[in-house]
Amino acid sequence: MENEENKPVYSPSEVNQVKYMEDKNKLRMSIFSELKKNESLYKEYLNVYRGDSHDKFLQDFAWFKADYEYDANWYFAHKQTIDLQFHQKAEEMLWHIQQKKLFDLQCLWRAEQVELKGVKICFDFRYWSDDIKRCPFIDPITEEDAELLHSYVSSLSFEKSMLGYDWQDYERYATDHKGDPEGLSMPEWYHYYNMRKGTESLMLLPDIRGEKDEKYRMKAIQYRLENNLPVWSRSDISKRQEDEEPKPTEKELEDEDDPAPRPTEKIIELGDTRPFLGRSRNKEFTEFINLFEDDHLKSVHALRERLAHRERQEHLFDNLELQEAMNMLDFAGDEYPIEAYHSWRDAVINLATKYEREHIAKAIPLVYEQYKFRIENSIAPFISKIEKKNITSSKKRKEDERELILAGRILLNQSPDFNY
Repeated sequence: MENEENKPVYSPSEVNQVKYMEDKNKLRMSIFSELKKNESLYKEYLNVYRGDSHDKFLQDFAWFKADYEYDANWYFAHKQTIDLQFHQKAEEMLWHIQQKKLFDLQCLWRAEQVELKGVKICFDFRYWSDDIKRCPFIDPITEEDAELLHSYVSSLSFEKSMLGYDWQDYERYATDHKGDPEGLSMPEWYHYYNMRKGTESLMLLPDIRGEKDEKYRMKAIQYRLENNLPVWSRSDISKRQEDEEPKPTEKELEDEDDPAPRPTEKIIELGDTRPFLGRSRNKEFTEFINLFEDDHLKSVHALRERLAHRERQEHLFDNLELQEAMNMLDFAGDEYPIEAYHSWRDAVINLATKYEREHIAKAIPLVYEQYKFRIENSIAPFISKIEKKNITSSKKRKEDERELILAGRILLNQSPDFNY
């Protein structure tokens, strides 16, 4: 049996936690001592309440303030994380400019009006859509482009969710454009760009190259199916099935703002009819901080209250979009007027979208300056792990598509190249 005599009784994390509590307790006692010393400053406020509740209130407030002293950095760091999401969204949307430029080039290339180095088949545009940050034949983003994006994000045309779009889905967007105008499936950003740049007519150009690609593809696919050969010889391209996340269970919300009064062991002042101090701690602590504490503690407290409110409201509504809107508006402050609408839920969602729109718009000039700095100093764009994975997958698919078209040309007694 292993000798365990020399093993420490506590783990490092437990030791750190004990030290943390000891240090916080020392700070609490110091704060309480300071409060008692200056009790005359709070006399007018305290005298509204029963005298036997004053000391308990000050002791509790000392713990409350000690928490702030230790955790203030966390609250501000968490707020920075919230703010950073707008910066990240603006960075993401900056590349939507390049997606639209790539789509317009695709329209011209399909109509055989331009030649693009390295582009052999229509699918190459989908590949460059995944590798948009390194696409070599798109002009860099200009200040005019960034201003147009800023104008779009600031407008009511702004589309909050851009997920799920295949930015280079020419077949779908061009077909819809030539059909029912009410059923257009293009991103709103494309519509906005078209209206201001006059590029909508590009989708009316003939799809000469697309028809050629499809003829060769279908010939190769038909041959392989008739001869029991795999259509895709290099890679197995299958649809990914996403695991459905289990829906969160509803939790009972406890009323933390007005807890039930605790019985006192001894009533010191039986004739004191003033209310007890400490029964509505959040409200009273807020009053106390606003009256007697400095601006730093006031700002930390306001931030903490917003975060705590968000936690209390978690799972209050089944509607995920509404939950997200409520969470977003927690940081908008109290003075953020809501416009009248036929549905209060939609009004809240619209207000949250407005708040998000304003903050993304504020971030666009900064992210554009960062982009320009990288261009001017030949710094390669950052490619995330997810982007790298998509690029690798798209590259394999591009190879498969090219092989298929070359096979179709051979079957039609044409040279195995892309000179058509």
